[in-house]
Amino acid sequence: MTAAEHAPITGHLDGEIRDGRHHMQVRVYYEDTDMGGVVYYANYLKYIERARSEWLRGLGLDQVALKARGFVFAVRRVEADYLAPALFDDELVVRTGL
Repeated sequence: MTAAEHAPITGHLDGEIRDGRHHMQVRVYYEDTDMGGVVYYANYLKYIERARSEWLRGLGLDQVALKARGFVFAVRRVEADYLAPALFDDELVVRTGL
């Protein structure tokens, strides 16, 4: 599908906006974990990016249409403190906001 053919997604979106932030639940799958059943550290960035994309979609921003017009969102910096391990089959909540 080309950008010209792209239609905005309507209907169910992952997560919800409440208290001024986007909240999205993420299930930890076996593929997300290392041999010990703990989420591999880099996969947290995948969860964050997925939530960021859903947050922007929830705000009504069509990233495909914006890209076709020459506008993209780029992450400039990421900092993470790993406070506790997430394990296989855990359900996490990713909160996104400004």
